[in-house]
Amino acid sequence: MGSLEDFDIATLLQKVIAFFDGFSSDETEPPTG
Repeated sequence: MGSLEDFDIATLLQKVIAFFDGFSSDETEPPTG
């Protein structure tokens, strides 16, 4: 069940990173998703 938890954490982290990435460089590179 560790994999499931890891996956959840990874997904959440990626979402946060993507959110910040898109917010930071909104006019440079549009968010992908």
